[in-house]
Amino acid sequence: MQYLKYKGEFLSRNNTVCSVEIYREATAAYDLIGKLQFPSDEPVVIEWAHSDKEESLCGSVADVTIISPGDRTYEDLYTITPGDITLKIYRNGSLYWSGTLDPEFYEEPYSSGSEYEVTLTFSDFGILNRMKFNMKGMQSMQDILNDALQRAKLGHCSPVRQYISTCMKGNSTPVTLSDLSLRADNFYDEDGEALSMYEVLEGMLQPLGLRMVQQAGEVYVYDLNALYQKVGTEQVRWESTDQHMGTDKVANNVKITFSPYSDARLLAGDLKYGGDKTENTGIQPDGSNCYKYLPNYKKPEDYDWDYSDISFLMYVGSKGTGTSSSSYKRYFEIAPILGGSKSTGVAYFFYTGYGSLSSGAPKPVGTPPSTRNDTPVIKTEKIYLPAIGADETAHTLLRLQLGILIDARYNPFSDADGDNEKGNYNAILNDAGYLYLPFRAVIYDNVGNVLCHYANKYETTKTYLEPHMKYTTGKWVDGAPAEWDEAVLAYYNTDDPGGTLQSLGWRTNRQTLMRNKKFIMRRPSWLKVDDGQYMAYPPVSGYLEISILTGMRTCKTFLWSSREDSNDIVLETDITSRVRWMLYKLPALSVVRTNSVFEEYSSDDVEYTGVLNENAKDNIKIDTICGTMEEVNPVARGAYHQTSTGLQITEMTRAGRTTQVEHLLIGTLYSQYAERKTVLSGTTRLTGGGLKSCTDANQEDKRFIVLQDVQDLIADERELKMVELRPDEYEEK
Repeated sequence: MQYLKYKGEFLSRNNTVCSVEIYREATAAYDLIGKLQFPSDEPVVIEWAHSDKEESLCGSVADVTIISPGDRTYEDLYTITPGDITLKIYRNGSLYWSGTLDPEFYEEPYSSGSEYEVTLTFSDFGILNRMKFNMKGMQSMQDILNDALQRAKLGHCSPVRQYISTCMKGNSTPVTLSDLSLRADNFYDEDGEALSMYEVLEGMLQPLGLRMVQQAGEVYVYDLNALYQKVGTEQVRWESTDQHMGTDKVANNVKITFSPYSDARLLAGDLKYGGDKTENTGIQPDGSNCYKYLPNYKKPEDYDWDYSDISFLMYVGSKGTGTSSSSYKRYFEIAPILGGSKSTGVAYFFYTGYGSLSSGAPKPVGTPPSTRNDTPVIKTEKIYLPAIGADETAHTLLRLQLGILIDARYNPFSDADGDNEKGNYNAILNDAGYLYLPFRAVIYDNVGNVLCHYANKYETTKTYLEPHMKYTTGKWVDGAPAEWDEAVLAYYNTDDPGGTLQSLGWRTNRQTLMRNKKFIMRRPSWLKVDDGQYMAYPPVSGYLEISILTGMRTCKTFLWSSREDSNDIVLETDITSRVRWMLYKLPALSVVRTNSVFEEYSSDDVEYTGVLNENAKDNIKIDTICGTMEEVNPVARGAYHQTSTGLQITEMTRAGRTTQVEHLLIGTLYSQYAERKTVLSGTTRLTGGGLKSCTDANQEDKRFIVLQDVQDLIADERELKMVELRPDEYEEK
């Protein structure tokens, strides 16, 4: 918590009482409050550096000059932790400005022992460059801004004053920052590194044509059209003879490039093994974290094993990244030597040692495949899924892919023969026409309550086949799942559904369908699409969590249906007893379209252009990380969303014009830069009011916006630069 450390005051030349307070982080209030002494010339100067009309964050810097009563009295104020020291300035008892000390700079005279001047530099928005964004999920722009202000020690300015003229499409009421939301993952790069809070605020405000500034102790968020139409005016009173008149720039055209940061891959399906990988080869026995496998378990004639003839090593440990959790904490990495391929995942069950299972020599590790309960073998991190409209839902699917290694061979990468469990291998191939793994897909709200879950087991018992695969995508059911196998991933031979499996080894799931080969073969295109379970898109927004549960089911006929064959139960038990390997890769999840090839959603950068004045030379280029597009893209992280519905926004309205916000911004820039605008600069009287547009007695009905301002509090003067302001009045060219 911050406590008052120093305070002082001075009287301006117009008898305004200016008070300065410096606060510092501490565990308790200070027993003694230091008194600040000020020089007579420029003790406090606040500067808003020049910012063009299209810039969003109009920060300011306050230089406070104080007299040091002793040697290095204020040296302790300069810490390396941003935000530890806060300045508050009052004029006649009202808060006028607040900011934090910039810890990067400190300088004072070293030739005097006392009574010398020290200048402390504070900034209101500058600290945001040193703070990383740290929010998750879907956040309203108001919540993002509140978090930024709180961390910048400007929490007392929340809620901010808003003057916004933009409306939702079909609505005449201007939006507030609470009405618009953004996905937090838009502000993290591919490596998980967060943007600074400054970049986040700039990124979310600029496409909407919004500016943010601190005035008279409050923070304002406004657009230029609202500043002209809704905010009061103040007539400037020139105080000197240094006034000048000029003209602002004119632009030829403007190009706004929106990067939607779209990635259809919501879960990459990659695990990074983090355990020990000390090589364990040669004649050493299998260790607790490294197991070696030969091409097969055939013994040489001289009964002398060639321990260098290693097909692959498998490292097993409790450390891995890429998944939320694994109840079994057995992560693996297969390192190929003479055979196999590199892979990582979760080792649910496997055997160690040489020889056939019938010999009794191999030792099991893990949970038997016959185990069936709700314990998750793998649980993914929760990922946010935005709401989409009914039309988009009908044309959008999720695709869940899970690679598994379920095999009966001693070495699953060598041919099955008499020395590599040929009998057990063929038994599974012939009897496990369909193999199913239970899983759960659950949608949670932002506080962890279950909204709905996915179910598709009923698809396997249908007696008919739908005309299009999009009708076999399961359904979302309210509440939490009740059954172990309410949702399943299916594995089968696409050339012979329900017949002999093609092979074992690594396989990826296919679409869960009714089990009638005659009907399935009438839809050959269904068997040629990419691997995966194609799932209906959820009807609500929320946080999706995927869990792969224990055990498996196999069958050749109509298991779970009224025509269930009791032989399937016998076969299922027989098959699980023959399984020697049960390894899982991590789930991969993507968002796809329901077109003929079920392609993944994608969006390239979107460019918006507009001509402002063909005779001008300069161009305006703006790159944005938030924005809108003509059509909804559920994987566009940078898209604006309506807070109340969660739906993606494609168009908004300002000044009677409805289109993408980028086109609205072009209209705003057209109004400001298509023609010459008057610029006035000079010294004026400091009145100290809040946000206003300015007028001048000699400029008739023109209104101006202040783009640069330097305020000398003891002189009650400000040196400003103001530019003629116009409302939105776009003429498309």
